[in-house]
Order: sequence, then C-alpha cells, then structure tokens
Amino acid sequence: MIGKRPGEIGRQAYAAFNRTAAHSSNPSS
Repeated sequence: MIGKRPGEIGRQAYAAFNRTAAHSSNPSS
C-alpha cells in the first residue's frame, strides 16, 4: 500500500469494502 497513489489505495479499499458490503447486503449477488 505504501508508495502507491492515494487514489489507488482508496480505490482498492473501496473495492474491498464494496465487495464485503455487497456480499453481506446482497447475498444474491
């Protein structure tokens, strides 16, 4: 994570969080 652009970090973090949230909120997906 260190050394990468803040945008990349935020994007990865958002993707990971979105995946978890979507999985918990959307079992169908």
